[in-house]
Amino acid sequence: MTIPDKSVSPDRPGRLEPTGRRVGLARHLPLITLLAGLNGCAVFHPTPCPEDLARLPVVEFSKMPPPGDFILKLPAGKSIPVRVTVKGSLLTESVDQTLNTTIVRDLYLHKEWASWDGKDWHGATDLVGADLTLALPSDAHPKPGEITLTVDRKDRP
Repeated sequence: MTIPDKSVSPDRPGRLEPTGRRVGLARHLPLITLLAGLNGCAVFHPTPCPEDLARLPVVEFSKMPPPGDFILKLPAGKSIPVRVTVKGSLLTESVDQTLNTTIVRDLYLHKEWASWDGKDWHGATDLVGADLTLALPSDAHPKPGEITLTVDRKDRP
């Protein structure tokens, strides 16, 4: 996920602040690319018909999806790689690293929809929230830069 720098005004969402202030990306879900296709800026579509979704193949993360439409399952406890890249013209070299994490509960994903059980579907941002913060070394933050991605489950009844 590329974070655009729209820093015309300090009040604009998406601004990258060297002070560690939130960058206004809470609406985006980078299940990132782990969490890669979930984002709260998607065009609104009516809730999918459960019967239609029940007919789609369910593909577990890391398996080869079939051509066409499918549901992606992120299984609880299974390693999910997250790629982190730091690059740019100010740097002498780019850094690219893959980190592994797991989720605490199965998560089913289809377009902008998500489900805990593969049957009861909601907008992905209704089930999962993401918050990205960035702090670059500066006079206000005179220590190593930090990138923090917080991914939280939003409990639904």
